[in-house]
Amino acid sequence: MTQDNLKKAKEVREARQTELRRLRNGEVSLETILRDPPEILQGADVYDVCTAAPRFGRAGVRRLFVRTGIWPHKRVGELTDKERKRLVQTLPLRARTISRPD
Repeated sequence: MTQDNLKKAKEVREARQTELRRLRNGEVSLETILRDPPEILQGADVYDVCTAAPRFGRAGVRRLFVRTGIWPHKRVGELTDKERKRLVQTLPLRARTISRPD
């Protein structure tokens, strides 16, 4: 890889982490991100996005994917409208709303 490609990849990773940090800090809800994801999160795994939500741990995320039948390592941008709707409808209330971590 060239230096330009490495620099671009680093910028993308940093921007993605910034968006996930906003989710983790309660600035944006998981429901909002799943319904209308920012461009930078289109390439992120749905599992990684869901686990970044406050008060929604790995066990809860695994249950979500079992209940919906959606592959957890699918990219956010690859989700169909039907899959997005199913994920949002199945989210527990604690993961759906914006909450500030204690």
